[in-house]
Amino acid sequence: MDRGYIYLNKSHFVNNLVYLIELTKKELCLVVKANAYGHGIQWTVATAQEVGINWFAVASVNEAIQVRNISKSARILLLSEPSKSQLKNVLKYQIDLTVYNEQFIDELIFDKGIYNVHLKVDIGMHRIGCEPENFDRLIKKIQSSPLNLVGICTHFPTADIDKEYTNNSIDIFKELISNYDTDGLLLHVDNSASSFYNSDTSFNMTRIGLAAYGTHVSIKNSDHNLMQIMEIKTRISNLQ
Repeated sequence: MDRGYIYLNKSHFVNNLVYLIELTKKELCLVVKANAYGHGIQWTVATAQEVGINWFAVASVNEAIQVRNISKSARILLLSEPSKSQLKNVLKYQIDLTVYNEQFIDELIFDKGIYNVHLKVDIGMHRIGCEPENFDRLIKKIQSSPLNLVGICTHFPTADIDKEYTNNSIDIFKELISNYDTDGLLLHVDNSASSFYNSDTSFNMTRIGLAAYGTHVSIKNSDHNLMQIMEIKTRISNLQ
């Protein structure tokens, strides 16, 4: 070894994925944005599929295309709305869309393509998501259109530091969806932090990012079986 190298431990990664599946008792959607947090998207997706994970979340259409080129069977969730110019690729590469803006939803309906969509509601993150007061109008619009509603989701802003706020967010989300038939829909709200304390069986999928790669970010102080999967090693060239 004459330079620095990154080492990835496959057995540690598999351990983390199996542990999180058993912990959450839900389907896992593995977040692989930013080249799988620097761990390598191809290696990550291929290894995750070996243990039965088939949902992957990405931040861009280009990342989604990378995942599709790795796996023809994977389900791919784009975490934000793409530009209109990317809609052909969305259909070509069979990408599920996160939607929240009424104008974008109208564009999808006007386009007449068969799009799989997940309606995202903002209950405190204030990054992306429809306002709670607009949820009823948007879900009804989607349900009365050719769009295929696959799921409903949100993102907790402080799950790693404030359990009470997160539990309140869960209550708001459950109240919003309570008037709708959600059988057959994916309901996904949890992230790496909340997965360690939210065992609510109302939800059936969990989006896991940092925890899968070995970083424990939950406010819950408990023993866990997560293992770091990356090491950076180099040769010491000189000491003086």
